[in-house]
Amino acid sequence: MGKIRLLDKQLINMIAAGEVVERPASVVKELVENSIDAGAENITIEIKNGGKTYISVKDDGVGMDEEDVRTAFIRHATSKISEKDDLYNILTMGFRGEALAAIASVSNLEILTYSGKTKYGTKVLFEAGIEVYSDEIGIAKGTTIIVHDLFYNLPARMHFLKKDATEAANITSLVNKFAIFYNNISFKLIVDGKQTFISEKSDTHENAIYSVYGKEISENLLNVGEFRPNISVSGYVAKPKCSRSNRNYQLFYVNGRNVKNKTMVAALDRAFQNSLMNGKYAVAILFLNIAPNSVDVNVHPAKAEVKFSDEQKVFDVVYRGIKDALDTENGIKIEKKQDDFDINRDYAQELIDYTLKNSVDIDPFVPPFDIDDIKEKIQMQMQIERETDNILKTVDQSIEAFFTKEEMNKGIELVGDLSKGTDKTNLNPDNLADDNEDLKLFEADIAVEYIGELFKTYFIVECCDNFYIIDKHAAHEKMIYDRIYERFKHTDKYSQHLLISVELTLTPIEYQIAVDNEAKINELGFDFDIFGNNSIVIRSVPYLMENGDVVSSFTSLLDMISKNKNENVMDFENKVLKMYACKAAIKAGFDTPIHEILNFIKKIIAAGNVNYCPHGRPIILEYSKQGLEKAFKRIV
Repeated sequence: MGKIRLLDKQLINMIAAGEVVERPASVVKELVENSIDAGAENITIEIKNGGKTYISVKDDGVGMDEEDVRTAFIRHATSKISEKDDLYNILTMGFRGEALAAIASVSNLEILTYSGKTKYGTKVLFEAGIEVYSDEIGIAKGTTIIVHDLFYNLPARMHFLKKDATEAANITSLVNKFAIFYNNISFKLIVDGKQTFISEKSDTHENAIYSVYGKEISENLLNVGEFRPNISVSGYVAKPKCSRSNRNYQLFYVNGRNVKNKTMVAALDRAFQNSLMNGKYAVAILFLNIAPNSVDVNVHPAKAEVKFSDEQKVFDVVYRGIKDALDTENGIKIEKKQDDFDINRDYAQELIDYTLKNSVDIDPFVPPFDIDDIKEKIQMQMQIERETDNILKTVDQSIEAFFTKEEMNKGIELVGDLSKGTDKTNLNPDNLADDNEDLKLFEADIAVEYIGELFKTYFIVECCDNFYIIDKHAAHEKMIYDRIYERFKHTDKYSQHLLISVELTLTPIEYQIAVDNEAKINELGFDFDIFGNNSIVIRSVPYLMENGDVVSSFTSLLDMISKNKNENVMDFENKVLKMYACKAAIKAGFDTPIHEILNFIKKIIAAGNVNYCPHGRPIILEYSKQGLEKAFKRIV
């Protein structure tokens, strides 16, 4: 007997469900996309128990007649395509004809629909993909699909679902994304009998963005617009001050479909490259319109990812649109010519690859495009890099020739415990705070003199025959960490009350993390009230935190909680305190008044043990006069 056999229809649909229907949010996505394709102006989504026991999607679209209803639940039945060429010109949301059959195979499904072309509508019930009941009914034009007991016949799949609140948050996030792009459709979401989200029809996207992201982001949006033949990008980016600690606030739409695409992410990051601190991500809602035959939406079972036939072209238009928005905000005048974009494609791609890999300070898309000039700049940059490498090698060889191995090890080393004596500095006392406590010095009765600051980041001080370079952010972070660590471990009141409360709109996922971990967050210094609709009001913040750090620190804390669920409590608390200290510390690259510098150095010297910051980076480097003299061949 042969070992290879055909699978039956029900098993085929259940296998397809494994690709298309991962969780309740997958069901909502497929059904809402069908409603959008049906021309609906009003869509209501209702769920219970995170969508596990009940999902309803109701629309006022074109509806179906009885024959179409039954055909729609046959796998690979679709009204969207009829021949292979249609695959390359897809403008609808759904097209493969798998979703309804797959959903019905792993649930008890009910469909009620009316096209307006006959006297009555149609009601059909399916159990595990098999039709068990049908009848004519009176119903308004449109379609309602109700999914009961998702995965009831696949207990293993049910086991992998998250708790109800998390699944509900995933669905809320999905509905938010639909509402932001489809501003011409009114969306309503009902969770366990309570309306949790509504977006009214509008001529612009701003109202939905406000509903989803709140006041702070919506009031700091910059318009993005870049239009070229067969491709354009529009939408918004938020000003750099609204950056976040993760990519949850980045949305990309291609021809109306919310997708993931590395090229668009890379273009966004490149445009914001010099505007954000490390570990921060831009807020962006971008709408890319491109010729359908230039994008492949069939590379992912759930159509969550896309590929472009010309990735460089997409990078180009997205980067330029965002960069222009940022430059306009900064007062930079932008001029363009009609032939700005007549670029040699191979050379432009070489430029992009090189600049992204090596962070070359060349803006490849500032018009006019002069290929020879661009080529010259690339060659010049490469030559500079080669010469720099040669110079560094020569310096290394020269140092090795004049220093023994032991001397090399002493040339630059970390300072140990600085408490080698007790006396006061003569660090220009007139500029210091009026206090008279004894300070710990490098050595007793030795003066420490402030020399200057490098790159608005490093302080230089001189002491005897040595000089020291101090990383101001790392040093300040260490001192703050020591203070808040002691406060956190030895007091019941770690937070401080805000004079003016901070209202914050979170993403649905962040909101659920905040609700689920309210007690833990309170212990870590944040007191807040929950207001629903993804909004909270922060009343108190951790000790020593500045007002400007509230939003960033709170969202960073939520991100840490989501990524460190199984971490030891003490280790997690320590990691959070380090994050607080980092955010509260003086920032590298920022101007620091001289009197603050002098006070700061005085405190560093007094602190004693400041070898490393809480994250393990060195704070102070020591250089010797003798080492310099040998390097300059003043002594041998």
